[in-house]
Amino acid sequence: MLQQMEDKDPDETDSSKIKRLALVTMKNGDEYTVVITQRDSVQLTITSNGVEIRLNVQQIKKTEYYDTNEEFTYPNPHPSRYFFCPSAIPLASGTGYYRNLMLTTISVFFGIGNHFTLGIGMELISSLFGRPTFFISPKWATKVAKNFHLGFGALGIALLNRSFGNRMNGIGFALATYGTNDDHMTMGIGITNRAGEFGKNPAFTFSGQVRAGNNIGIMTENYFFISENQKNYLGIYGVRLMSRKNAFDIGLLVSKDISQIIPALPFVGYSRKF
Repeated sequence: MLQQMEDKDPDETDSSKIKRLALVTMKNGDEYTVVITQRDSVQLTITSNGVEIRLNVQQIKKTEYYDTNEEFTYPNPHPSRYFFCPSAIPLASGTGYYRNLMLTTISVFFGIGNHFTLGIGMELISSLFGRPTFFISPKWATKVAKNFHLGFGALGIALLNRSFGNRMNGIGFALATYGTNDDHMTMGIGITNRAGEFGKNPAFTFSGQVRAGNNIGIMTENYFFISENQKNYLGIYGVRLMSRKNAFDIGLLVSKDISQIIPALPFVGYSRKF
């Protein structure tokens, strides 16, 4: 797991001697994966390839710490989400990402402060027919114990249609995530507000992510829908191919309705961290 901050680990004090793997980002944009051995209010002492180097803390933009010296050379770029569903891990303040799902849905998410995330986006195909669909998704999340986060948020969807009028639908959700930034699972519940009917059809989610290697993660995302007449399931199973900034999500989408025609549908997504 990583702790993200501007330039100091909250578990440390000035003049502390430590030994932790970290990604150090300088104000000029340079990035270094190093072992931090000591820091004080003036300088940061690091070891890189067996060489000890001292950096002025005023030149450091941010430091991202690993809890342990693992084999990974950079942080998981997207611990805050799975294929589509979010986790309860917040985005670090001042960071964000662009996301494209199936070449049909684009969105941008921002970390505002230490706990708040805001996402905005649109679905493209509906716009070609003069009925654009936009969405906004705020989320508040915090760490409440070691390896345990809680989050609350909403997904508001606006369907703009000149012929039939504009419509607004929404989902309020609560999330609980257990694990590190690299390996975690999330359980959630969503309450819908559709056509003025609030909470009539709840949905439950279970998602998980395991970082199987430096550049690959295994993911699953599962939805359980409950209505008056039936119960439905939708799941996505696949992998995330990642680098420091980029991630490609490749999976198979399965459901009872899909299986009546073909076993599964492909799911592809791309995101870039900034």
